[in-house]
Amino acid sequence: MEKFYEIIQVNPAGNGTSTTRVLVENPSFEGAGIRATKVGEWDGKYTYDENGLLLFVYSRVEPADFMVVGNATCVERMGDPFNDEKSVIK
Repeated sequence: MEKFYEIIQVNPAGNGTSTTRVLVENPSFEGAGIRATKVGEWDGKYTYDENGLLLFVYSRVEPADFMVVGNATCVERMGDPFNDEKSVIK
């Protein structure tokens, strides 16, 4: 099974809004940045896992090199992150 990671970069103003939310593979940390292969973009939808935790749903994109610098987190995404019938709230 493929491993996917979510990169979230928050607004530097500190109000908690995110400016970047993408799905990646093979992340690596380089200085103050995170470099990875972008494979998905958040499409504005979300669902909940069996424990009630919010999960964002992504649309597939062509793989591309991606790098983000500063105020970013990278966390492993469990389950199927893509926009399909079983993971989208209608």
